[in-house]
Amino acid sequence: VKVTATYNNMHTKKKDSLSQQISIKYSQSKDKANKSIDNKVMSAAVEYIGVANRNRAIKLRDKGDIKAARGAMRANAIYLKKKAKRYQSKRLENFSETQKYDADKVTGPQWNKNRKLMRKDNHRRSTQQGY
Repeated sequence: VKVTATYNNMHTKKKDSLSQQISIKYSQSKDKANKSIDNKVMSAAVEYIGVANRNRAIKLRDKGDIKAARGAMRANAIYLKKKAKRYQSKRLENFSETQKYDADKVTGPQWNKNRKLMRKDNHRRSTQQGY
C-alpha cells in the first residue's frame, strides 16, 4: 500500500507531499505475531492510553470522588507496569511509578498544585515531545 500526505509547508510556503510504501502481514501463529510486535510503537500507544486513564482519574477527583480517583490511578499504575514489562519500556515503568505517587496525592492542600503537574505531564506525554 502506498500512503501519500499532502500539506502546506509553513517554512517554504509551498505545497509539499510525503509518500511511504507500507506492507501488512497476517499470521495464524500467535508466536509469529508476537515476534513482529514493535515494542517502541506499542509503548507509545500504551503511554497514550495511560494518559487518557489519568485524565479520567483527574475528572473523578474534580467531581469530589477521591476514592474512585485514587483507585483509577492505582489501576493505571498496575496497567502501565504490566505493559512496561511486556514491551521492555523504562518510560512506561517510570510512568507507572509516577501514577503510584499521584494516587497518594489526590487529597490535601496541595491538590491544585499536583493537579497542574499531572495535567502538564499528560500534555507532554500526549504530544510525545522529546524536549
